[in-house]
Amino acid sequence: MRDYRDAKSMAHMLREALAAKDCKIGVGESLELIAHLFGVADWNTLSAMIKNPDHGPRPSSRMPGSDNPPFFSRDLEATLHRALQAAMERWQSESTVEHVLLCLTEDPDAIAIMKASGVDPVSARERLARSADAAAPRHPGTMVGDPRPTDAFQHAVQRAILDAQASGERPITGAHLLLAILSEPDSPAVRNLRLEGLDVAAARKFARRHRS
Repeated sequence: MRDYRDAKSMAHMLREALAAKDCKIGVGESLELIAHLFGVADWNTLSAMIKNPDHGPRPSSRMPGSDNPPFFSRDLEATLHRALQAAMERWQSESTVEHVLLCLTEDPDAIAIMKASGVDPVSARERLARSADAAAPRHPGTMVGDPRPTDAFQHAVQRAILDAQASGERPITGAHLLLAILSEPDSPAVRNLRLEGLDVAAARKFARRHRS
């Protein structure tokens, strides 16, 4: 049974799992994420606890959901793939939160929250497509390789994973990712949804009701 002393190997497994979904994070980011999952402030604190287990408070011995590691629903996998494809079709070297939000208008779990919070996904799609057009520089005919998820894109995915872990829910869905994006209310992507009538409180209330 894994516990906090296996944190480094867990971080390595998490990086590999995210990389397999075309979402790459750094070593430091994965270590910080694992530390948070154990309820510890940061990796330095957890590292000190691993080296000196008899000194200071110990984190929870098991990571929440460690018997069932995080995984994405098939719909969310398709959404993340479409977000990268949306950037590629626009000759953009980076896939942004705007691309993700655009593709969430076709994700059934995210659509349910949008409708409950006053947003018509079909109407929002046109506005979000224009936002995605301007989200990153274009490189027509010269782009090499696949688009890279931006830091904001990756952080939104990380927040979705944490949210699912904290609630004990499996799998991670478009609903988790949408709520993670909504946690940054001042982002251009969220402002576009507000212009479409988004009620963030209603979105969170709907999500809580369907978790209970």
